[in-house]
Amino acid sequence: MLLQPGPVAFVGFGLAAVAAAAGGVALAYAVFADAAARGSDHARFWAVVCAVSPFALVYLLVRRRLGARGPPTDRERLARTAAGAVAAAFVAGAVFAPPDPLTQVRWFWPSLLVALPLSYYAFHRA
Repeated sequence: MLLQPGPVAFVGFGLAAVAAAAGGVALAYAVFADAAARGSDHARFWAVVCAVSPFALVYLLVRRRLGARGPPTDRERLARTAAGAVAAAFVAGAVFAPPDPLTQVRWFWPSLLVALPLSYYAFHRA
């Protein structure tokens, strides 16, 4: 018999996710306030490190259990190529386009056409 989660489970999961996110923000602010009170020059850096490190720690623990792996498959290389090209196109649109969102969207497609071959050379052929 397969258990079907009810609406209470979804609400409970949503509340737990909101509580975890709020706890992370509170912890990052506490670290920021403490670092600023102690006169640290990099208080924002430590707050960001505190907010990001739980996700990185979970990734490292899961990755360690996976063990050794072979070279990336063609599908993985293609996914890296596409992700790199899209990220580069968004960055190019944000840096070179005016701060108008519609203009940034118009800059995305030409930037993607330029970034795709560069990303292919960087990720797929490597």
